[in-house]
Amino acid sequence: VIRSIRNLPPTHFVFRIQSFSLLAQNAIEKYDSAVLESGGYKWYYIILQRSGFCSSVRGYGWETFMDLSSLYDPAKGYLVNDTSYTHS
Repeated sequence: VIRSIRNLPPTHFVFRIQSFSLLAQNAIEKYDSAVLESGGYKWYYIILQRSGFCSSVRGYGWETFMDLSSLYDPAKGYLVNDTSYTHS
């Protein structure tokens, strides 16, 4: 995971995980990101390998879900060369 910091608050955030396949290879079933601020909101990402979802969470509830089949779909561009890219 690579994180960049700048002086201005971000209006969007690109969350990138390099060597994404290592999560499954090392039986990591759940990954929680640190809190990310974007567009005036606090977000964090959760990847749940067992249940088959990648989610983006804002506030106290689940805001969006993406099934892992969408994440792995090359036409959607979320996973390129074993690097995951999601945006908030």
